[in-house]
Amino acid sequence: MDFLDIFQLMLGLFIPMSIGFFMYKTRMVDKNFTKGVSKLLYNVSLPCSILQSMLVKIPLKELVKSVSLPLISVVVIFLGFLLAKLVAPLIEKDKRNHGLIWFSFLFSNFTFTSYPILENLYGSEAVFYASIFNLGMFLGVLTIGAYSVKKSSKNDADCSFSFKDLFSVPFFALLLGMILLFIPVTFPKFITTSIASLGATTTPLGVILTGLVLAKSEKLNLLKLKYYVVSFVRLLFIPLAVVFVLKATGFTGHMIYVPAIILANPIAVNLVIFSETYEADTETSASYVLISSLLSIITLPIVCCFI
Repeated sequence: MDFLDIFQLMLGLFIPMSIGFFMYKTRMVDKNFTKGVSKLLYNVSLPCSILQSMLVKIPLKELVKSVSLPLISVVVIFLGFLLAKLVAPLIEKDKRNHGLIWFSFLFSNFTFTSYPILENLYGSEAVFYASIFNLGMFLGVLTIGAYSVKKSSKNDADCSFSFKDLFSVPFFALLLGMILLFIPVTFPKFITTSIASLGATTTPLGVILTGLVLAKSEKLNLLKLKYYVVSFVRLLFIPLAVVFVLKATGFTGHMIYVPAIILANPIAVNLVIFSETYEADTETSASYVLISSLLSIITLPIVCCFI
């Protein structure tokens, strides 16, 4: 995949974002529509996306052989969280927005843009390994990710982590998906087709939501240094650090290129979805997603050179 291929793939993110921006600015939709899209994404699209990614038939032998992949993703999330806790105060003065930086450091757009890039570079086998790696990513985004954005909520609610927070539609979808990985159940085609169709709306609707949020902002400033510093860490520092560590510890092949490509993708649009859900700073969240998506056109080929 050359620069032009990556550029066209990322351009696919900006078209729906522009549509969302245009719809809000021309008053085709209002704030209530934005909230409705957020609820649809969180309770329908995202759970279906999780289930769809786990309905892949993975032989138990291959699952056992690749057990290191989800472990790598969990370790990366844990270390990334420690890094974010240390660095966030240096980037953002407002403590309330530190959680948004935590999320941005931890979670890339690990499905929508990652899968086609991996398939183009390394074939369909890479998507198989990416699905296994993303077990840890899905678990992390629904726990630490949701907690991070909740910490940035504007409504002064109790932001301490509670296991009650796990009782959500996306988390139950994750549990069901993990069960289905080990239990060979064949669903009727109308069910799998419906899950796939609804799951496929997650990123397009998420990007439209980003455009809506950007359009809502009265004082949008995309020149703030923090957006570029966070994007640099997300797009270059973290994936390259993971590549060097994995190579130094003896890993090769898909054990390196799968984590590297996934982690080199822009900040997950889930940041905007969660920010709307938990009433965090949606303007800042949307700006992080927008800037990191723009810069990834340049940074992704750089990361590929080091794999």
